[in-house]
Amino acid sequence: FSLTSLSFDIFLTDVCYLDHAGSTLYSEKQMSNILSDFSNNLYSNPHSNSTSSKITHDCIDQVRYQILNHFNTNTDEYSVIFTNGATGALKLISESFDYNNGHFVYLQDNHTSVLGMRSNAPNVNVLKHNEAFEIFNNDVTSILDRNAKNSLFAYPAQCNFSGTKYPLQWIKKTQDGALSRLYNSNKWYCLLDAAAYVSTNFLDLSKYKPDFVCVSIYKIFGYPTGLGALLVKNESERVLIKKYYGGGTVSMALSMENIAIPRPILHERFEDGTISFLDILAIKHGFDTFKRLNLNMNLISEHTFSLARYVYYQLIKLRHSNNEPAAVLYHDTIFEDRTHQDGIINFNLRRSNGEYIGYAEVLHIANLFGIQLRTGCFCNPGSCQRPLNLTSEDVIKHYEKGHVCGDQNDLIDGVPTGSVRISFGYMSTKKDADEFLKMIGECFVERPCVTKMPENFGILKENYLKTFSLFPNSSSTTDDEINKHKNEIKNKDNSFSAPKKIEIDNSFSNIRTINGSLENIYIYPVKSCGAFEIDSSWRLVLTGFQYDREWMIVDSSGVCLTQKRNTNLCRIKPNINLKENLLELCYGSKKKSIDNMQF
Repeated sequence: FSLTSLSFDIFLTDVCYLDHAGSTLYSEKQMSNILSDFSNNLYSNPHSNSTSSKITHDCIDQVRYQILNHFNTNTDEYSVIFTNGATGALKLISESFDYNNGHFVYLQDNHTSVLGMRSNAPNVNVLKHNEAFEIFNNDVTSILDRNAKNSLFAYPAQCNFSGTKYPLQWIKKTQDGALSRLYNSNKWYCLLDAAAYVSTNFLDLSKYKPDFVCVSIYKIFGYPTGLGALLVKNESERVLIKKYYGGGTVSMALSMENIAIPRPILHERFEDGTISFLDILAIKHGFDTFKRLNLNMNLISEHTFSLARYVYYQLIKLRHSNNEPAAVLYHDTIFEDRTHQDGIINFNLRRSNGEYIGYAEVLHIANLFGIQLRTGCFCNPGSCQRPLNLTSEDVIKHYEKGHVCGDQNDLIDGVPTGSVRISFGYMSTKKDADEFLKMIGECFVERPCVTKMPENFGILKENYLKTFSLFPNSSSTTDDEINKHKNEIKNKDNSFSAPKKIEIDNSFSNIRTINGSLENIYIYPVKSCGAFEIDSSWRLVLTGFQYDREWMIVDSSGVCLTQKRNTNLCRIKPNINLKENLLELCYGSKKKSIDNMQF
């Protein structure tokens, strides 16, 4: 990660940034590439039909494909709707989901934006943390009635408060009716809030297939902000009923009559007005940054988890000189497995006499040290209440005494109203972790400090294993899964070595035979350009003749040029020189050779 850290030197020279769960950082190179792109190319409203508009439209489609590919899926499975952040994606589902008098069920540890969905649901229920694990630990035995009313279960792939990763196996169990025995509904859809999860983890939509997934772009790439996406499983789009429609979303509308025909393509139907096309085009440079730094999400997950694990065990052992714990940590795991825990540390500090130190005090000291962190409840009241042991009555009492979301009223009657959170990103380093721990030790621990594991750590470990042992997520693989994969590979190999016998349909035997001869074979090495005649033996590959439609010409934005826009492409004549391994392109008297065709 040395190359990665160098890409952020402009920001991190005098700053220790530990709020990646709030928003990760954008690199200097990433932003300069965006500026260069926008300075050298003309992009315009994709609803127009001008040349620049069509280029913009094509570039946006490329970004949609990049997003789907990033999550290991494609347009056959999912559609991408660009929204105003992840909250906009949740709002879209809330306003469009056709419950048909079904239920909206959500996990206690959901973001405030999910709680807001309750206002549009006919029946609302909440699952407590432990209750959810108990329900999904059981086998699904209900019989699904596909004509029943529609119900929706929403839960986060990762808690933005503690970094707990909830089992992705819950998706299929929900769709199979795991909640049917609790609620009078048999047709279930799953909404996965993946905004926190996908910032540092790989979500494989070929393996786990929620009906709806909301993501936040800036949490992954740092820029652009205010842009999110809703991924909709194509077979589930039928339960999204559009009510309001804006510009660009209808095929026809009448002004004098209340008649409008919505567009048939999902994203065109739901993206009201002109989308934020420049922000969308900037996403490409986020993907380019990952490619330039040779990063993948599994590597990022391992890196951020390792840093958080290091800090977790330093804090949990940290004690004052009188042997009193200096920190109280709020986690459902003990940082043993990154498939259950992300790179987030959530805690409060205590004085040597046991009194809590307000999170506002920690925030101000951290600012003096140049450490950027976050405090409060992080727009997740359920996750905040549970570890802090705050009842609903406690929260109401705090509000009546003047505490509101986002303020610095951190202690009421000595009780914390929130906590401190640090979080790591792919550009974080061990130096960042050590700077943070140094601040804690110098400012909040009575010396000489003592390091000792807590007496109840065995209980913490037992509770963790009891809760999560049945749910290995995508990054962990069991022996059974490995053996299954080996058998699949073996069967695939056998299928090639012993192909099925081809049966001839004798019903075609009476068709009149036409005699003829093959005189010429042409291939088109470069899309939309001229043909190349094969006049000798030629290699066949899996896709047909070698080098047929192997290349294409693109503009500076990576968009393929075709004869529909530039008819002169047909005048480019390709020639393949196999002896010298050259592709030669001729345009009139001009000639260009490209070496090393294999590359």
